[in-house]
Amino acid sequence: MASPKGVHMAEGREHADNISIMLMAFPHLFPADTNQWKPNVDRDPGRDTYAAPELWTNYADFYARAAQASKVAYNASRAQQGSAFKTFAIELRAACDSCHAAYLKADQ
Repeated sequence: MASPKGVHMAEGREHADNISIMLMAFPHLFPADTNQWKPNVDRDPGRDTYAAPELWTNYADFYARAAQASKVAYNASRAQQGSAFKTFAIELRAACDSCHAAYLKADQ
């Protein structure tokens, strides 16, 4: 959707709108009983969680982060100019990266 020539706005806005909707639903995929993190065990990425236990102990923050990221994606879906879309895309990437840094356990 992005190239050296710029952003394909219709496609970019459509993807951003879908991301916004998914981010609204995302926190609901992590009810309290899904906290199954165990350190130093082999994990199956198809069924085991990579979410850190802190996700559940700081669930309000996790929920707020997803809601804020959803708003950024929504704003990108309404952008009229490629430069505005790119700014929102950078902001969305930062929101995703910061949430992963706080709540994703990749190793250990």
